[in-house]
Amino acid sequence: MNVVELGIAHLDPGLTFIGTDPCYERRGAATSLTRWGLDRCVKDNIPAYLESTLNAVPFYGKLGFKITERVSIELEGPVFYEEACCLYEVNDDIKKTEVPWSAET
Repeated sequence: MNVVELGIAHLDPGLTFIGTDPCYERRGAATSLTRWGLDRCVKDNIPAYLESTLNAVPFYGKLGFKITERVSIELEGPVFYEEACCLYEVNDDIKKTEVPWSAET
């Protein structure tokens, strides 16, 4: 499954990259930015898609993303870089209730 197969290739998420300087990790910046984007997904009833390092998958899982695919890229020799493709789908339960983490509240 890929973004085109999901029918969401035309979406403009407005947020294309999030990274945290290691000196500032675990202070909530990435969570706040991701929740900001998810608030807009719920409001507009559109899914969110991202590609994550394997180390960050648990972070995104806590926010409701599900892994749809894993990508492995051979760099040099036997060295591989792996990522997970993750999808956040807006469902009827989320739309019926106020998002508990809303950045607008």
